[in-house]
Amino acid sequence: MDNIDNIWKFIRGDLSFKEFDAWFYSQNFSEDQIDSDFYQEFILFPTNTTNDIDNLRDKLREHVQRHLQCGCLAMADSTFSVMGSDEEETIFSRLVKIKDYGEKRYWLALYKCLTCGQPWLVSEDQRIYDVQCFKRLTCAEKAAIITNNAWPLYCQTYEELLRTARDSGIKWSFSDLDGSLTWAVEDLLIERADITLQEIAELVGISAKNVRQILATQSQKNNTPPSTS
Repeated sequence: MDNIDNIWKFIRGDLSFKEFDAWFYSQNFSEDQIDSDFYQEFILFPTNTTNDIDNLRDKLREHVQRHLQCGCLAMADSTFSVMGSDEEETIFSRLVKIKDYGEKRYWLALYKCLTCGQPWLVSEDQRIYDVQCFKRLTCAEKAAIITNNAWPLYCQTYEELLRTARDSGIKWSFSDLDGSLTWAVEDLLIERADITLQEIAELVGISAKNVRQILATQSQKNNTPPSTS
C-alpha cells in the first residue's frame, strides 16, 4: 500500500496504533511524504495514553493534509453522512454512480470518486434514519460488481440496512406513526415473517407498543389479523 494511504488509514481509525507504529518504522519515507524534521518529532511524540494517540492522529492529519487530492482518503472504510447535510453535499460532489443493485435492493448502489477513482458501496435509508452508509471497496470488488454482478455481503436485506443505518448514531423522533414508519414495519414483516415486535422496535427506533399500534391500524385497514404475536 502507498505510504500516504496507510498514514491516512491510521488517522481515520482503520489501523490501530500498534499496527501503525510497527509499519511506520519499517518504511523509507520520501521527503514529500514525511520530512526529516517531522519524522524526528514523530519519534519523540508521547503515545502513553489514548489521548496522546488521538493527538498524534491530529498532528499527522495536519502534516499530510496537503497530499489530499479529495476527501476519500480521510473517510473511514465504513462511514455515514446525514441526508441534506453539508457533508453529504461535499461527498456526492465528487462521486458518480456506476451501477444500481436493482429493485430487490433499491437502497444499494456502486459509486466511484471522479478525482481519485476510489469505489464506494453506498446504501441509503430514506425512511427512518435519513443517512447514507458508505463502504470502501477495492478495485477488484468494483470489477466483480460491474462484470459479474457479484456484490459484497453488505446491506443485503432491508433489516440489515436499518441495522447499519442505526449504527450511525443518528436518532429522529416521529410525530405520528404513519407514512415511512408504517412502510418500514411492513417491509420488515414481508422480508422476515417471524421477526418480533421488539426487534422491529429496535430497528426503527420506536417502542414495541407503537409497533403493535401500527400493526393494529394496518390490520383494521386491510381487514386482516395482525402479522405478529
